Amino acid sequence: FSTRQFKLSLYNLTSALKFLEEQILQPCNLRFTYSKDSKLTLAILDRAIFIEEQDLIDENSISKYPKWTVDDSKIINSLKIAWDFDEGTNQFKKNDTIEDAASIASYGKRTPLSFSFKGVQSSLDGTAFIASYANTILTRLSQPVAEVSLTTHIDKSLQTIGDKALI
Repeated sequence: FSTRQFKLSLYNLTSALKFLEEQILQPCNLRFTYSKDSKLTLAILDRAIFIEEQDLIDENSISKYPKWTVDDSKIINSLKIAWDFDEGTNQFKKNDTIEDAASIASYGKRTPLSFSFKGVQSSLDGTAFIASYANTILTRLSQPVAEVSLTTHIDKSLQTIGDKALI
């Protein structure tokens, strides 16, 4: 993430952790999680990464026949992103609405998902950052999602968000 630059002012914070999660991790599609040995780590979302070992969930771990559904009720095809925060006026200078036209034509316009990023500044290539972020989110959320439900033995109970598994 060396190409990402943020400009943030830190003062009067009730929770530094919440601030970091909302203003740095969320725009970079990262989440705090923990590793199998209980160490704090980062999960990278929305990006394929190659890992040396992958957790395998197969017929030896699955205890009931898997079920799957396709649901279009959770489609998000419109984003409202407030960015380019001005400390002097305590307001965002940019408020962009970004939509997926193909998804809106197919499923109708849905309630927009709203974000506000104080650290994303127009002087730090914020326009390109917001376009890339919106593209990533809309690629993932603007079409129906297949959901697979399965029940496994206790040996797979430590899966956490961001863990990669081969089913």
